[in-house]
Amino acid sequence: MNQQNNIDLIEQYLNNELSESERQEVENQIAADQDLASEFERRQMAHQMLDFMVTENLRDQLKALEAEDTRVISMPARRRRLSMMAIAASVIILIGAFFFIMPGGGSLSNQQLALDLYETPTFTMRGGETENITTQITQGIQALNEKDYTAAIRDLEEVPADNEYYTMARYYLGHAHFLNKNYEAAENDFNEVAGANDIRFNDDAEWFKLLSCKAQNKTCEGLLETILQKPNHTYHQEALELQEKLK
Repeated sequence: MNQQNNIDLIEQYLNNELSESERQEVENQIAADQDLASEFERRQMAHQMLDFMVTENLRDQLKALEAEDTRVISMPARRRRLSMMAIAASVIILIGAFFFIMPGGGSLSNQQLALDLYETPTFTMRGGETENITTQITQGIQALNEKDYTAAIRDLEEVPADNEYYTMARYYLGHAHFLNKNYEAAENDFNEVAGANDIRFNDDAEWFKLLSCKAQNKTCEGLLETILQKPNHTYHQEALELQEKLK
């Protein structure tokens, strides 16, 4: 599940938009995923802060109206309506500020765009020669599937440069670094894979190199343009969508 899906699911939970079974499923996911749990706690706190801000704002303005109770009684209908509209406008401003501040609402940063667009691939062998592939690679792929990214990095980094499956190892190493939030290392790994001109990995490496660059909150215009200039690129459509989101 990508970051934006996590955000949407958490917001639905906090807004009581899920069925009981769906809420239970979310709670199980939160218990099993530390990153998801941290995001949930952060957004739950933000919701509580927003509720408090709205409540306090309304209380202050209603107190001000009560202080002028005698005037309100004789106040023309138009002025009473304007007073209530002012209160409503204050609430809207507070809510708008909340969605501007919180990731997942308003403009997304380069990093948030990258995390939203990154989709974890299926970590399997490529090439049809699984019996000949170096043990460190098979162990690294297994660790990736188990989400043990530290172990995956350790195993995949041990594959020597003269190994015939070195490019494969670096490709999976890039994903291990990305998922471990070491985006600079991931960019370097995918850059090396892209430079190897291996048709099995080239398009993927260019795309994930771009996302790794974006995840560092860099503009990466040259990397995006490289893909946009290749209409037959596997990720050409995704690059167009990214370009549109950056406008």
